[in-house]
Amino acid sequence: MPISAKTLVAEQLLVTVTLQDSVGHAHNLMHEHGYSQLPIVDTDLKPIGIITAETIAQQVKLYGPTFETQPIGNADFDEPLKFHHTKDIFALLDSLNRPSAILLVDDSEKLINIITNRDTALYFRQKAEDLILIGFIEKSLKSHIVSILGGNSPELQEAVDYLSGSYEGNRKRVTQSLNTLKKVIIEVFKVKGHVLVEDDSDLINILDTSLPQAKLITFDDLTLDGFIKIVENNWGQFESIFKSFPQDSWSKMMHNVREIRNKVFHFKEEVTRIERVSLRGCATWYERISISAKS
Repeated sequence: MPISAKTLVAEQLLVTVTLQDSVGHAHNLMHEHGYSQLPIVDTDLKPIGIITAETIAQQVKLYGPTFETQPIGNADFDEPLKFHHTKDIFALLDSLNRPSAILLVDDSEKLINIITNRDTALYFRQKAEDLILIGFIEKSLKSHIVSILGGNSPELQEAVDYLSGSYEGNRKRVTQSLNTLKKVIIEVFKVKGHVLVEDDSDLINILDTSLPQAKLITFDDLTLDGFIKIVENNWGQFESIFKSFPQDSWSKMMHNVREIRNKVFHFKEEVTRIERVSLRGCATWYERISISAKS
């Protein structure tokens, strides 16, 4: 699955210098933004080279205190390795084994951004953190459901049947609907003693022959969306654990986690910084209530 190289630095500020800028100016920019190297560009924003912390150290050694006034054009800077911003990230990773940074350019060779080994490490660290946080949240919620409804209890299976679209769940829902309809007909039309079928056993027989029988879906077959619905459908039993959250707030938090999960697992788009903060907040909340439940 191709991932464009610019994805790695989508939220990173591009900071550049020119050959006419002083080494001191480059040093100050690096210190201000926490960068170890900066692209050198011409007036058309096309890359000429890269000035690094090592380059500045050489200038200090050569010129002493006056290094700050020396123009970057006089320094021994690195030649740029350019990479089109739409290229696959994994091809870029192979190239990063050699230089300390790669410059991303567009079709006209103008600079888009700079990628370093640190950027790639941070990108994949964030991907791993997203997976770990989502896994922890899902596992924690599943654990709370089991503790309240029981791991293999009929109550838990009934909750699964109700939301999973299983044969048993469909039969229960249709039976409830038909019985409700039967009561309405009797009440509205005053058809005392007249029913749609002779008795409930006849109704069950009709459903058995009409509804397709599918594989039984169990609790372990569910994903996060199913866990959320079980809690929402049985909220009264979970209030003692989730007492710090009203139901609407809890549902909003969990549906947000579900949307982020879909982004990550279905490669829809990148997780934003705000979404990542909300994931950490949700995981921290589950950790806190788990500790509280044990104490």
